[in-house]
Amino acid sequence: MSTAAERVAIFDLDTAPALACIQSLGRRGIAVDAYGHSSLAAARWSRYVTRYQHCPETADRQIFLPWLQQELQAGRICRIAPTSDLMAWYCSELRERFAPAVQRSIPPLSAVVACLDKGLFAQNCDALGMPTPRSFTPESLEQALDAAKIMGYPLMLKPRTHIGVGTGPRGGIVRDEAALRQWFQPYSIRPGYEDVLAQHPGFRWPLLQEFMPSARSAVYHVTGFRDPDNGICLSLSSLRTQSFPPDVGISAAQEVHEQPDLRAQTHKLVDRLLPAGIFELELLEREG
Repeated sequence: MSTAAERVAIFDLDTAPALACIQSLGRRGIAVDAYGHSSLAAARWSRYVTRYQHCPETADRQIFLPWLQQELQAGRICRIAPTSDLMAWYCSELRERFAPAVQRSIPPLSAVVACLDKGLFAQNCDALGMPTPRSFTPESLEQALDAAKIMGYPLMLKPRTHIGVGTGPRGGIVRDEAALRQWFQPYSIRPGYEDVLAQHPGFRWPLLQEFMPSARSAVYHVTGFRDPDNGICLSLSSLRTQSFPPDVGISAAQEVHEQPDLRAQTHKLVDRLLPAGIFELELLEREG
């Protein structure tokens, strides 16, 4: 029987990334402990799950984070596969609680913020000369209306990050000023994130972004892992074939689509932002 140090803990059992990760690890003979708060989560019943354990809901930071810290201290959890933005954030918050051999593959929280804050991420892309859809991070309706005058309609309204606001708000297409006035408002903040929002008050406000029609048909992904000593040691490019909700949602299906030049460009950004860990970037093909 495998020890706790050999097993990998996976949360987010109601998501496709968790199910895919469980299958990938299990097929390679790696023991997987699945943690969830609901017996209905599909990934719980995967044949590749070594054992299932109940845990608090991951979105409830007030309860989940102390529970996870206790599990790490007791040695019942030693390794976590971060299958969501939130779990990546938690791992970085508790980075010092992991064994040194595991810590080296977990980026510091500052690096996670730079990756998950779409506003900061765009700034880093600009610094490297990587074009991004034009975006603004207004923190009032007046600022949002001024930004819309510059960008024009339609435009995208989306969370600046899902940390603290959950995964429910996915944004949408804003086609005129009346719609912007209706939909631009601060997100409801989940309990337990008061200290996060105190440090990052902009998280509660939506991001405004240039609408890219090509997002319906030409979204590429570059996924990989960066070792702290040896740099990027593997990466793969793919093409999104399905998303949910359509046009504005997250990827639901991808197929391998080799793009060496695309990967080379994104590696420069990863080297700038991420000292270590798993990464995935989305890239759009601009029409014309």
